[in-house]
Amino acid sequence: MSDNKNSTCIYNGKEYSDGSTVCQGGTLHQCRDGRWDNLGTACKENTDG
Repeated sequence: MSDNKNSTCIYNGKEYSDGSTVCQGGTLHQCRDGRWDNLGTACKENTDG
């Protein structure tokens, strides 16, 4: 495994570090090596409005 400094992910215009999780479309996703992996867990998106 290499130390890749470009392993951040972007969602909704925000940058997330490797290992971060966000709710996308009602499903939890985790940033892994610069890509979003679907964790298959239902979630509710935060609607800061």
